[in-house]
Amino acid sequence: MNFEQAEATLRELAKLSVPEQRERRAEIIEVFDLFWRSNPKKAQFGEVCSGLVLAPEMLWIMVKTG
Repeated sequence: MNFEQAEATLRELAKLSVPEQRERRAEIIEVFDLFWRSNPKKAQFGEVCSGLVLAPEMLWIMVKTG
């Protein structure tokens, strides 16, 4: 998966309900990791991640690879 595919996938995952996101947490974290490594701009990050349930692993990714 490349950066563009990760962004598109994350946008789709962000549209899921909270229970659906919880069920797919591992997938979301994996895709988020790739998206974060693409070094998104602030506005892009906000658009793509709006609606995502924030997981502790996502915070760790942002701190460790930021």
